[in-house]
Amino acid sequence: MDSYYLDRSGLSRERREHLNFDEPGAFDVDLLLQHLQQLRDGHAVGKPRYSFEDHVRTGVEQTLPAPIVLVEGLFALWWGGLRDALDLKIWVDAPANLRLQRRIKRDGECRGRGIESVLHQYVTTVCPMHEFYVAPTRAYAELVVVNDGDVDACLQVVCSAIKAARPMRP
Repeated sequence: MDSYYLDRSGLSRERREHLNFDEPGAFDVDLLLQHLQQLRDGHAVGKPRYSFEDHVRTGVEQTLPAPIVLVEGLFALWWGGLRDALDLKIWVDAPANLRLQRRIKRDGECRGRGIESVLHQYVTTVCPMHEFYVAPTRAYAELVVVNDGDVDACLQVVCSAIKAARPMRP
């Protein structure tokens, strides 16, 4: 879902840096739903490429239809229309302290952010938005897996569930 953040190129950089990116209104869910339908119909889509440093779309990358399309993101189960488009709904859980550790690492390495910036965002928007928007969507999951250690074990559970929900074709 990270590719489907709204393009904020029409706003000044200063304004973009003060937006809340941790709530459902930050996403272009209509475009995501359109792209999922096109993929399901066998058509390639131009998935947006998004810059987290500048909070703008920087182009598109072609995404081809496939037997299995994964939609991953904090708000993947938020919208009823998106939930209806999914064949299998999986909730990946992790303890809050581990989620924070992972965010610090990711935002530092991949998004060029300092720890103070990450912690400020975590306290002011990430945690409150998680409690208000994200945590309640766990109820829509058909499978809950805990990702608090061995990623391979978690991945095996997810792969088995996907195979059971939609058998692979040769």
